[in-house]
Amino acid sequence: MEKFFNNISQLIENEGINVTSLESEIGASQGVLSRAIRKHSSISVEWVIKLLKKYPKYNANWLLTGKGNMLKDGADAPYLEPVNWIKDDLSRYEGSHDRAALERVGLRLDEICKVRNISYDTLASILGIKRVTLLIYIAGNKEVPASLLETLMIKMPEINPMWLLLGYGDIFNKKIIQ
Repeated sequence: MEKFFNNISQLIENEGINVTSLESEIGASQGVLSRAIRKHSSISVEWVIKLLKKYPKYNANWLLTGKGNMLKDGADAPYLEPVNWIKDDLSRYEGSHDRAALERVGLRLDEICKVRNISYDTLASILGIKRVTLLIYIAGNKEVPASLLETLMIKMPEINPMWLLLGYGDIFNKKIIQ
């Protein structure tokens, strides 16, 4: 988790804001991120998803694992659309969609098992958790912690982090597969 929190600190510095502003921008209570950064404790994947929606130019793989470029390819290029077009497009997904998005992270863990043709026991072992815990995440009965997603991205770097978190794009990173 230390790399993840260092990357959040880099994002904050790159955006020219402070932690309190970031918390406000993603709808987190004051202190949620600052405490987690200070104590290197786990945060809910909900905040990671909201952070990536708010700052879509940042590479999710970099944010979670430190691998790859901080910015997505072309993110530093001039905008052809109005700067707020992503915010406008994603605004319709606020509210109840966030809970559904979190539940779908669990379903995407199930999808990884199916596509990779591995058992729940195998994926649980890869992630360092019990099978029953994995099944709870898959069922959507508990939020998947960001630390677990970080572990998944490290152990299975071929998984596309944008697909894992938001359901966008292909399940696999094309650059790694080729």
